[in-house]
Amino acid sequence: MNYEQKSNALLELLSQLADDTEYSKKDRGREIQILSQIYSEGFRHSYAKISTKVQAILEDDIDKGECLSQNLQMLKKSIEKLTYNKSISMEICNKVRKLCDHVNLEIGRYNLIMNKIETRISNLQDKQNTGGIGSSAEELNKRITEMENKVSGVVNKAYEATKELEKVDGKLERNSMSSITTLTIFSAVILAFTGSITFTSGVFSGMSNVSPYRIVFVTAMIGTIVFNLIFMLLFIVGKMVGKNICCRCPYYSESLEGVVNVCGSGVCEKKEHIPNFGCIMLHKYPYILFVNTILGVIMYYDMILFFINNSEYIQFVIVSDVLKYLVLFFPFLILLLAYIVCQIKKNILYCRTVNAVSLAIAEEYFDDDDDESIVASVFKKFSETISRLFSSSQDRKKEIEKILENIPDLTEKKKQRYLIKQLKDISKIKVIKGNKNLMRISFSENRYNKILLKKMAADILEGEQYSTDVDEDIVDVVDSE
Repeated sequence: MNYEQKSNALLELLSQLADDTEYSKKDRGREIQILSQIYSEGFRHSYAKISTKVQAILEDDIDKGECLSQNLQMLKKSIEKLTYNKSISMEICNKVRKLCDHVNLEIGRYNLIMNKIETRISNLQDKQNTGGIGSSAEELNKRITEMENKVSGVVNKAYEATKELEKVDGKLERNSMSSITTLTIFSAVILAFTGSITFTSGVFSGMSNVSPYRIVFVTAMIGTIVFNLIFMLLFIVGKMVGKNICCRCPYYSESLEGVVNVCGSGVCEKKEHIPNFGCIMLHKYPYILFVNTILGVIMYYDMILFFINNSEYIQFVIVSDVLKYLVLFFPFLILLLAYIVCQIKKNILYCRTVNAVSLAIAEEYFDDDDDESIVASVFKKFSETISRLFSSSQDRKKEIEKILENIPDLTEKKKQRYLIKQLKDISKIKVIKGNKNLMRISFSENRYNKILLKKMAADILEGEQYSTDVDEDIVDVVDSE
């Protein structure tokens, strides 16, 4: 149950207890279970709502106040016994005690106000009967109304004060938890730092006669471990206190337009970009990438220099100068290979996006409903990108009509290839001109898009309604391509 449901359930339970005059003869298991469910998961009742509910009960029948108080008292004693037997947590017991105190306080305050009003009315009547005062009944009613207004004002102020107290209590609880957590993590950071220093000094104490290559390698390795360990602990602290320790990406935007490329909690404005691990590390955690790269390069070249100057450990480094240069420039070759792989992946995504957009144009030729075909197609999750590339479904339909008007007199297969080529050319122009238009399309989705595109191209040339039943010969043609 959420907070509102629990509050309503608690108020309903108070109404039932106020109406039950024979509660002492009944089993209290049901009410105990209800209160346990309500006060679980840190629930705290609102004093203002309790006050309003008790006033409504007493206004209906003032005798119900005594019944409600007695029933709550018996229920509290039963819960205290269960708490003593460890059947119910002490937290729930304390909250039930606070509920009883709030209800009794409100009943007592209401009775006090009513007694004062009755005493005042009685005194006024006595004075009027003795001739001491000549005020009329209207003046008496006016004073009663003024007193009720004052009581109402006090209740409103109490409600506002209670809300402020609840906010302060919540902030204090969160601050105490955050402080304890932060102190714990920072203690771990200090222990990790001092431990690393102790470990490093212990390692270096036995390395007086060791070559400088090993000293540099061990130092860089320890630095890498300590740096990443401290960052991990600080990252955990940031998550716990709700703060982000990453840098602000230069392509980050809080705009909701073009939410195809969501990166973290924002939107990436990079053209034709799909967020990935490398991009996130480069733009949001550059210090992590920079430090680890520098330390990794130091360890790598230190190891290579050690092997070159100590050829008895490894023989192949002296085979040829070419191999030496390959080993020396190996990190740069890895970076070059990663760049080539990224470009190939980007080109694959570009080709798959062009196929999907071409399919959207061809599909619109058979559908008169605006954007209905996109929703029904295999690429419906990219309907936002398609809608951004074309102003409307009629825009897509006009594109294919222009192609059909200018199609040359060729054989059926050549016409089909010509139509598909023209569709892809239009799609390429749209995708290149657009921004953030690359789509994540799997291999199987792209394969089906190509098959369906060939099928629809053939149906367009024949002037027939296409179907998604794909012929086996078309599948073979696509697989061969």
